[in-house]
Amino acid sequence: MTASAYEPFFGQYNAVARDIDSQLHLLPYYSSVWAAGNDRDDNPALNSQVALSPGGTVVDYDPALHPPGDGGYRSGYDNIGFNGIAKNVITIGAVNDAVTGGQRDTAKAAMLNFSSWGPADDGRIKPDLVANGYVLYSPQSAGITSYTYSSGTSMAAPNATGTAQLLLSLYEKLMPGQYLRASTLKGLLIHTADDLGTPGPDYQSGWGLINGKEAAELIFDVATNAAVLRLVEQQLTSSVTIRTHVFAWDGVSPIRATLCWTDPAGPILTTHDSRTATLVNNLNLRIENPNGISYLPFVMPFVGTWTPASLSLPATTGTNNTDTVEQVRVASPTVQG
Repeated sequence: MTASAYEPFFGQYNAVARDIDSQLHLLPYYSSVWAAGNDRDDNPALNSQVALSPGGTVVDYDPALHPPGDGGYRSGYDNIGFNGIAKNVITIGAVNDAVTGGQRDTAKAAMLNFSSWGPADDGRIKPDLVANGYVLYSPQSAGITSYTYSSGTSMAAPNATGTAQLLLSLYEKLMPGQYLRASTLKGLLIHTADDLGTPGPDYQSGWGLINGKEAAELIFDVATNAAVLRLVEQQLTSSVTIRTHVFAWDGVSPIRATLCWTDPAGPILTTHDSRTATLVNNLNLRIENPNGISYLPFVMPFVGTWTPASLSLPATTGTNNTDTVEQVRVASPTVQG
């Protein structure tokens, strides 16, 4: 074994990821939340006792001779397992509790050192979102009345699931007999999330910290202002390939639009670091102002360059041929209308 060894399943769209996407495509109202994993701090110390294979000979760890830790292989990136790599799931990373004095404080939402980072091998944005995963009070298996404090993305994921379920219940309460598609729920959570780190999405915290209050307020707005364009579910087909929504703007306040869809399963990939796109239905979002100027969605610089250095670069804008989520932000609109 040499220091060039790697974990092939990190970032890989394998048969399991394909099967998850296939199931979720058949169940468009079923949302699946996955923990990103806790592998980023899985780095052996010098001379610690490790086995180079399961059940293998134990040796004194030497980073010059032995494989790097999961968090050291690519400077902390590329250590999300195949379950969280599926396109249609909501993959959740873990941050500290973002609260000061009972009030939301995103400055406190520091990434926990164990929370796994993306991307998927084809450059898709993973994790999708982050939530509090630090010292949460949770039931444990010792008995039906037994609780303990735990940390991990396996705490952040149920935290996020609880928020999602409350939003689904609110939507059904305000609009009886109507239900949100899984893609709509995912898009809603991403659209209302608090951005963390570099502007736009990144491979550390995805689209940001889930904000249940903002998502709930958007649902209230939809329920009480039906004429306002806030949440739309539609289809594209081979004969209807474009949907256009006209809205008036004041030319001052920022604009944000998010598109999300449930994609059919992609091809099984078995090669390490395969850059083959897993996207099947390639939708594209743009905003056009009254003067004909177009604003395009975020794209990740890693896609196409595939260099380790580009993993940490801020998102840019352009045509996104990779992700099942697209978002356009216009921070300072120049014209009204």
